Amino acid sequence: MYSIIIVEDEAEQREVLNIMIHSINEDICIYEANSEMDALQILQKNEINIFLIDIFLKESSGLVLAKKIRSIPKYEFSQIILWC
Repeated sequence: MYSIIIVEDEAEQREVLNIMIHSINEDICIYEANSEMDALQILQKNEINIFLIDIFLKESSGLVLAKKIRSIPKYEFSQIILWC
């Protein structure tokens, strides 16, 4: 199954993205994280295909998180999409 993680600290934004993605394909597994720490825990336990990351997270930067994701060998070449 194809999986995506949405890393966004605002619940409303996560919900909108979730709805948009499921409107394209309801079979996509979507994980949601509201912080860098939550995201790292989720991706350690699950196989993620695409990362959607807010650049401006409350406790950290999405860019920092993207660098951490890239340092994990299995995610070295994964798709990461950042937005403001």
